Amino acid sequence: MKPKKCPKCKSDQVVPILYGLVKDHDTWEQSKRGELILGGVKVGPHLPTHYCKACHHKFLDKEAAKGRF
Repeated sequence: MKPKKCPKCKSDQVVPILYGLVKDHDTWEQSKRGELILGGVKVGPHLPTHYCKACHHKFLDKEAAKGRF
């Protein structure tokens, strides 16, 4: 689930942050195209779920985080 707007600047240029070990080529390609951000292998319920490409703000969308853990 993607939030509609950045809570800081209200831009709609928001992409998800993906955590964990990336093994597939498609995910790497999505990252290169700017469709998602790779957050690293560390995972946790309080890590940001989204990144705003306009203002570079990382934020946690609680609705999107449901069911991650």
